[in-house]
Amino acid sequence: MCLRNLAIRVYLVLMKYDHLVTTSEAAKMLHRSIRTVNRMARDGSLAPALKLPGATGAYMFAREDIEALAGASVT
Repeated sequence: MCLRNLAIRVYLVLMKYDHLVTTSEAAKMLHRSIRTVNRMARDGSLAPALKLPGATGAYMFAREDIEALAGASVT
């Protein structure tokens, strides 16, 4: 698959699921590093809403889940 087609597919996914946030956005919301958020997704302590295609596909998280976790860690 060419890079342009992949970019278009990712864009369409993001448009359809506007309630999703990237790993980078989740990391900022949780005050954690991107590496930590990826580790949390891999070990199951943070469930991704979806994983983009490919061996190195990015995780996408439900905004509500991240906000709930961020609120829980503040208190």
